[in-house]
Parts: sequence; C-alpha cells; structure tokens
Amino acid sequence: PVYLGRLYARLAEKLLGLPVPVSGPCLIPSAESQSKAAVLWKSCGLDGRQVVALVPGASYGSAKCWPPTHFAALVKGLATQGLTPIFLHGPGEEALVSAIGHGGVVLGPDRVGLDLLPAVLGLASAVVTNDTGPRHVAEAAGVPTVVLLGPMDRRYTESGSPHVRVLQEVVDCHPCNLRVCPIDHRCLERLSPERVLAAVREALR
Repeated sequence: PVYLGRLYARLAEKLLGLPVPVSGPCLIPSAESQSKAAVLWKSCGLDGRQVVALVPGASYGSAKCWPPTHFAALVKGLATQGLTPIFLHGPGEEALVSAIGHGGVVLGPDRVGLDLLPAVLGLASAVVTNDTGPRHVAEAAGVPTVVLLGPMDRRYTESGSPHVRVLQEVVDCHPCNLRVCPIDHRCLERLSPERVLAAVREALR
C-alpha cells in the first residue's frame, strides 16, 4: 500500500506532465477567504484564544467516528488546559454534535463551506479530527493536526507530514475498511480521551 496522495501525483505526472511535489499537500487561502474567516472568528468571540477545532463526523460512515462520549470527555479536558474547543461539522451531522453536548461554538456548513474551510482551520491552534476530508485540509493548511484513525489502513492516507499525529489502536480485526462496525467499534472505543489530550498538548509545543 502507498500514500494515495503520492499515487495521484504520479498519475498527474504521467498523464498531464505535472511535476511530482517534493513536499506534502499545501493550501493557501485567498485573501478574500482569510478576511471572511477573520470576521467569522471575531464574531464568535475567538480572537486571542487558543482554539482547538474538533471534527466529529465522517461522511464515509460511522466506523470512522470517534465515540461522542470520548469527544465530550476531550472537551472537558481541553477546558482544564485553558484551550477553547469549537466544532466543525458537515451536512446532516447536527445530531452528532448535539450528542456530544458541547455548548460552545459550533460551525456547520451554513457558516463554513468548503471554500472557507482552509482559512478557518488555519486560524485554529490545533485540529482534532476523524479520518475524513477536513483532516487533509488541515494538514494542507499547515495546522497541527491530531488524527483519530479507526478501521482504515494508515499507509493509504499518511503523508508523513511533521505536523500531523495519527493516533490508532491496532486491534485483531484491523484493518477492516468497513463503513459500519459490525461488532463493538473497538479500534476507536479503545482510543482514550486522555491519549488524545496528551497528543494535543504535544502538538501545541
């Protein structure tokens, strides 16, 4: 197995003659996007705070989602460290955020679309995310990122970026690559909030 980003780059080189980049993915938001993100950030009262953006969903399926109870415990842990958690979610994931029970800033797709996502993530001090699209956006935006990896083979999606920390509990049924866990979701259930909080602290150093 090979990192798919590198595979796609090789295909682009072969088919289109584009050079294979030496470094990993990079996203530089437009000046307009950065300005809009700054206005949104200020309106949410986030200026001057050390913010950790949390991404609790995954359109692939529930097997990729860290349990809501674990996210709730992480939110409490972040607060004890003086960190401000916010939630970013996609369409149809409102119930998931509600189940976590976070009462702070929640930014759904009505406020942060794909066009604005790189600029908004770029304002965060760190990102904690399931193995989903915003994970790669955060990485390309250069934000310290903690990835909660469940049933997937990490070799397909791990670019080796120095500011990305991939956390994974390797269990006997791994990797299954299933959308829905047919048993007890052990690969993500066993990934403790304490371990994730420690990774966030390390990422912020």
